[in-house]
Amino acid sequence: MNRRIKILTTVALLAAVTLSLWGCGENKAETQQGQSKQTIDIPQVTVDLQNPENKVDVPVQESSKVFDENGQQLSDNEWLLNSKFAKSYIQSLGAGSYTFTYESAAATGTIYLTVTDEEKPNYVFSTDIPQTVDYLNSLFLPRLVKEQDSYQGDYEVRYQLRCAETEVELLEKPDGFQTEALEAGDYVWTATLSVDGTEHTYTHSFHVQSFDEYLQANLDTLFFDEQAKVHLAAQEGVFTVNTQDNADIFRYTVSQSIIEKAISAGKTWVVLTIAVDKPYAAEAAGENKGSFWMTDSWNQYNIGCNSLTPYTDDLRNRGISAVVSMAKKDGKYVYCMEGDLRLGYFTESTPLQYFFADGIQCQAQMTLSFK
Repeated sequence: MNRRIKILTTVALLAAVTLSLWGCGENKAETQQGQSKQTIDIPQVTVDLQNPENKVDVPVQESSKVFDENGQQLSDNEWLLNSKFAKSYIQSLGAGSYTFTYESAAATGTIYLTVTDEEKPNYVFSTDIPQTVDYLNSLFLPRLVKEQDSYQGDYEVRYQLRCAETEVELLEKPDGFQTEALEAGDYVWTATLSVDGTEHTYTHSFHVQSFDEYLQANLDTLFFDEQAKVHLAAQEGVFTVNTQDNADIFRYTVSQSIIEKAISAGKTWVVLTIAVDKPYAAEAAGENKGSFWMTDSWNQYNIGCNSLTPYTDDLRNRGISAVVSMAKKDGKYVYCMEGDLRLGYFTESTPLQYFFADGIQCQAQMTLSFK
C-alpha cells in the first residue's frame, strides 16, 4: 500500500515538472517573438547627379533591406554593401526627395534621400589640347564629353574657336574639329551647353607661335651636320662648327620645314653670318685657303663668299638675288651671305646648304636669321 502511494506520488511529480518546463518554454518563445527592434535615427542623405557618390550612416556589418515608398524592396543592384544606393539607381530616380524604410535584424529606421541636379555638368574635353602650337600648324580640337562618374543628362553642345575678336572656321569630324593652318596668336576653344536656360561654358586657351618664336624653339633642328650625321646644337642662338678635318668640303643642311614656314611667314631673305679668327680666300695658300658657299645642294643657286680683306658685293646688280660681304668686328672676320628665299630653289631634294669649301680648316660661329 505504501509502495503504491510512493509510485503514484513520483508519477505526479514528474508530470508536474514536465508541465512546468513546457510552460516555461512557451513563455520564452512568446518573449522572443514579441521582442521589438531598435528604431534608429538615420541622417539625411543629399547627393547631386554630377557625382552621386553616397554613404548612408547605418551599421555596415549588419545585413539589411531597404524598401521604397511603395513597399518595394530594393534589389542587390540598387542597395549596395548594406550602406549605399547605387549611382545608377539614383540616376533612375532623378532630382527630387525620396523616403525609404531601412530594416536589419536588430534595427529599423527611415532614410530620407534628396537628389539634386544643380552642379555644373561634369563634362570634359575628350582629349588633351596643347598649350603651345607650332607656327602655321593645324590642330585637332576635341568634343566635350560627360565624365564617367557623372550621372547627369546628355546635352547639346555648341563650339567656337576664336583668336581675339575673330572666329576661326572649322572642319567638323565625328570625334572633333580640324583647323586649317593657324596664324600666330592667342586662341580660346569654347564649348557651351544649356541646362534649363542656364548656360555653362568650358574653355581651353592655347598659343600659336609666331615664326620667330617657332625658330627659337627649333634651333636645335635648324642645321644638320652632314659629316657627323647629327643636328648642330645652338648655344644662345650661335652654332659652333669645327672643320679641322676638312680635306675638301664640309656640308651643313638647313631644315626644309623651317624654310617653308619662313616663306609662309612672309620672310624673303635668309642671312648667314660666319665668324672666324682669320680671313680666308679660295686663291690663298696655307692656313688662309678656303671659301664659304650658299647653295641649293650645288644645283643652280651657288653663291660664294671669300676674301682676305673687307668687302661687300651686291650681286643684285648682276641679276643675282644675293649679297655677300666680309667685315672685321671685335677681332673676328665676319663673312655674311644673304640670299633671296623667293627664288624657289630650295626643296626637299635640293635643300639649302652651306659649304665650307676648298679644304678650309677653321673653327667658326654661325648664326642664321630670316628677314
